[in-house]
Amino acid sequence: MNIPKTAVRNFITYFIVFSIPVISLVFFTHTQLIKKFQTTTYNLELSYQNNKLNDFEQNINKLIDIASQIKISETELNENIMSRIDLIDQLRYCKALNNTLEEIILYFPDSSLVYAAQSTYTQNTFKALFGPSLSSALSGISEDEWNAKGLIPLFSDGKLCFIAPYPIYSLYPYGYLVFIVQQGRFMPFSQQEYALYYDETCLINKTGRPQYDLDYARSNGTSVTTANPYSYLSSSMSGGDYSLVTVLNDEETFYDFYHARQLFILTSIIVCTLSMILLSYFSYQSYKPYRDLKHALQRTGLIHERSTNAKPEIYQAIQTMDLLTKHNRLLDEQLIQEQYVSRSLLLNRLLNNQYDNIETINKSLENYRVILNSTYFTVCIFRLNKKPSPQFFLDNMLYYAAHPGFSVYCTLESDLRIYAVIGSISNQNTQLDSLFRKMLQILNGEGISAELYVGSPVMEKDQIHISYIEALSKYNYDDLPDNKIHYYHSPASINPVLFYPQMELNSLRSAVASENKDSAIEILECISSQLLSETLSYSMAKTVCYEVFHIVCQGLSTEQPESFQTINRYLSKLSKIKTCEDAAAFLTLMKKSLSDTVSVCKSSEECSNLKMERIQSYIMEHFTEPDFYLGAVAEHFSLSLNNLSQQFKRHLGISPAKYITVLKIDQAKELLTKTNMTIKDIAAHIGYSDSSIFVKNFKTITSLTPNQYRNSMRQ
Repeated sequence: MNIPKTAVRNFITYFIVFSIPVISLVFFTHTQLIKKFQTTTYNLELSYQNNKLNDFEQNINKLIDIASQIKISETELNENIMSRIDLIDQLRYCKALNNTLEEIILYFPDSSLVYAAQSTYTQNTFKALFGPSLSSALSGISEDEWNAKGLIPLFSDGKLCFIAPYPIYSLYPYGYLVFIVQQGRFMPFSQQEYALYYDETCLINKTGRPQYDLDYARSNGTSVTTANPYSYLSSSMSGGDYSLVTVLNDEETFYDFYHARQLFILTSIIVCTLSMILLSYFSYQSYKPYRDLKHALQRTGLIHERSTNAKPEIYQAIQTMDLLTKHNRLLDEQLIQEQYVSRSLLLNRLLNNQYDNIETINKSLENYRVILNSTYFTVCIFRLNKKPSPQFFLDNMLYYAAHPGFSVYCTLESDLRIYAVIGSISNQNTQLDSLFRKMLQILNGEGISAELYVGSPVMEKDQIHISYIEALSKYNYDDLPDNKIHYYHSPASINPVLFYPQMELNSLRSAVASENKDSAIEILECISSQLLSETLSYSMAKTVCYEVFHIVCQGLSTEQPESFQTINRYLSKLSKIKTCEDAAAFLTLMKKSLSDTVSVCKSSEECSNLKMERIQSYIMEHFTEPDFYLGAVAEHFSLSLNNLSQQFKRHLGISPAKYITVLKIDQAKELLTKTNMTIKDIAAHIGYSDSSIFVKNFKTITSLTPNQYRNSMRQ
């Protein structure tokens, strides 16, 4: 194989020049890359760990929220049996809402009362299970410190528990509230190797690593401690009570990267060598034309093989070839210019309607790459302050301003006037404005100041001259020096993008119905800003105002005599709306009226009674449904569970839970008397999933079992 000496020489040169920096770069890159990769990995793991710790903190806060919701005194439990039922219902309800809980227990040491959501405990069983661990957890902690902490973790019978004073955060607690959690669900980081600390004590250690290593890693705070081949990642909760230490096995974590690093070095060397070979080969290939030209000149006799003037003669030959190339380019430009003139003549005939058959002139234009296959056509005229250079049209620069779906064909009608036919395959006429501004920017880039006069879009090729006449009329008669673009018809009026705030109006209706003043006012502000920012006719803006007026009138109290005067005043202002600004001012008036109306309603005892009647009606309608629960009532009326209970008890003197129980028992009495349904069917019919609970509640209310009541009524 005969390898050219030039190729060998190039390879050696390139290899010496490039190999040293490339090899240095490879080693430097892999060293920095692995450090960066390790740092990034640790940061990601720390971020993931902090997120899991935040989830753990949220789970603890949920327990604190549950502890805050349970508010039944020991005196009520001793004096009122329904309070005990309410308490057990609350415990069960709280447990059902939190799937991480296994049990909730409330213990009163003075009265030896123990209540649980699921199981049954006595004082002896409670003390046997939780007494030792509770004493250990509370040893060395004063009552004030415990009240400040709220929840304290402890282990009992191999289960993770959290104990809180009852009532929580009270100065004088008289009971204990114990949460038994399902550790796998409660601990978001249970799938990792972790150690969980509370204060200075290690609660859980699932790492299998020495305790002193974990203690050392924890003492460093939020950091990474490396002890080959393990890395310890430590982070603390915002309050500082809990901290978490996890373990990474660096050999396993970075094994693939170490392997990839070796592959990367080997691949880099191979690629470097191949690059040198290819570079040498193409360098030799680039030399071949020079060599062939030299041989051709030798054969023609222009230079001699051993002539000392070979190089200048070759350069002279190359210059001659450059002149020939320039001559060919001039011929091409002349041909393009002739085609441009012919295309301009055809476009002028099309614009001036000087043709017999539209298809004939269309085919002629296609020969000059003018394709009129669009759905819409628009003609515009540019008024220039100076004549563009001839090269400007040969390069067809305005053609490249077209957006996707648009085409632009231009012709210079006179020294200071350009005609342009714009085609579009879609009806996105609102994009015309941005297209025109881009064309004006291109002209400004050439140092040409221009104004643009635009006809209306047409859909047929034989109607293009109509758009041209409209643009020409704007050109001749429109005298608005402040405008750069003059439309015969605004693109917005041709194909407007309609806006109607239906979703906002629906939200406003819901907010007024639920008496949510802040939300209703915020929605009105949103509608008002949209009316001012969108392109709307005043009639549509007026329609929106009528909708708002109708919704707000539903919130006005017709019991008050002045409300009719207010409605008449608003109707008068509605009839005077002429612009979008008038509509926005009317909405501002509606905001003030809605604010005053809702405020009056909320401060009125009459309105409060009306709401309570609606709550009672809702309960009467839904209490027999299987999935009905007290929280659904609170959600429907946008109230918290505590707020609902307080308002209900203040108006009716009975808790909502007891009220629902009484309703169910009354309906059960009727079914027991008038039908032969089984006890289980009656329980299911009135909304009890467990017939034993129904029997228990029935006996509590009537002092009789359902069967005893049925027999007594039929005697």
